[in-house]
Amino acid sequence: MVDDEFLERLSIEKGTRKVINHEERGQVLRAMDGCSYKAAAGGSLSNSLVALARLGSSQSAGYPELKIAMAGSVGSDPLGSFYR
Repeated sequence: MVDDEFLERLSIEKGTRKVINHEERGQVLRAMDGCSYKAAAGGSLSNSLVALARLGSSQSAGYPELKIAMAGSVGSDPLGSFYR
C-alpha cells in the first residue's frame, strides 16, 4: 500500500484505474525503488489462466479430460521472472 503523498508525487489520482505505457511503468517502479512490496497476480489474464486450469482439471459427470494450453511471452525483468 502506498500513501497519498506517493500518489501525488506521481500525479496519480487516488481510487482510479489507468492503463500506463512503458515509460510510466518505469517511473512508478523507480519511485518504488527501496520500498518493500509484494507482487501478486491479478487482472483479466490471471483470471483467464485460472479458468482454463480449472477446465483442464475437471473430470466430472463422465466428461473427457480437456487438454488446455495458452501461449504468450513474458518479459526478462523481475516481474517476468515472477510470472514464470
